[in-house]
Amino acid sequence: IATRATLRPDVALVARLGPRPQAGPERDTWEQAVGDVARYRAMWGGEAIAEGAGVSWALGAEPDGRALAHYRRAAESLRGAEVAVAAARPTAELAGERRALELTLAGGPTEGRRTTASGLRASAAERLGEARVDEERAQLRLEALEAAPRRRRNAQGVELARRSVAALAQQVAVRTHELAQAQARLAALGADAVAQRPVQEHLEVVRSALSVQAERAAARPASYIVDLLGPRPGEGAALDRWDRAVRAVEDYRHHELGLSPTDGPLDETGAERAIGQRPDDYLDSLGWDAVARQVAPDLHQALELEPPSITLEL
Repeated sequence: IATRATLRPDVALVARLGPRPQAGPERDTWEQAVGDVARYRAMWGGEAIAEGAGVSWALGAEPDGRALAHYRRAAESLRGAEVAVAAARPTAELAGERRALELTLAGGPTEGRRTTASGLRASAAERLGEARVDEERAQLRLEALEAAPRRRRNAQGVELARRSVAALAQQVAVRTHELAQAQARLAALGADAVAQRPVQEHLEVVRSALSVQAERAAARPASYIVDLLGPRPGEGAALDRWDRAVRAVEDYRHHELGLSPTDGPLDETGAERAIGQRPDDYLDSLGWDAVARQVAPDLHQALELEPPSITLEL
């Protein structure tokens, strides 16, 4: 069941997770999620809830009894795959989406934000309409080819038409999901917690994806890290402080600046080399200050000093 599902996955899963990756750990994560969903559905008959909360969009409502353990295992795989797929996107794109989602949830329903959200929904609806028209045309073409007498039927043409219909059906599923996200953003503006929940869940996926990227970057410190902090200590408290400082830098760069290690240093010397100039905005500057305290230019010369007690969740 799981193998068949990975070869011919449900269109709603692909719309949300993307197509099966070519290779690597991302493919393993994707296959695990798709297989676990298929197994759960086959064993317990879970009915997916279109654009439902949590993982109900793929697994249905949370069950009772023996099915619950299988449900939670599939849910964990599914969430992991969503984050892994998102983490493959460009850092700048993810950071921009994070800011937009946070503004939707906390910024309030101003006229400008409503206008922007309405425009995004209209664009998404237009793209969905175009995809449905393309699918209908491809379906009509396939039906015409299949209706031809057997002796005159072009087997290759029929097969290509079937593949085209399948690909366009997948495109319709993707556009449907995009429209649902746009509608959720519009509904979340100034609404109650229930209306905001889909946006909050999407924001959590985006934040987790940025954290995955930051963790990968911290595991292989870039040159601006070594220039700022010096070589990585061998062991003990100094090593722990060095690692925390590296992670703070990469968290700030990924979440706040939308920058990955490939974007390189941002200045010539000092903390600015790793995290750029201190922002003028007061609230933004608090995050910069919290990181700068950990990566001050002389930190690698005084690693035995206790780290500051002020922390900030990025």
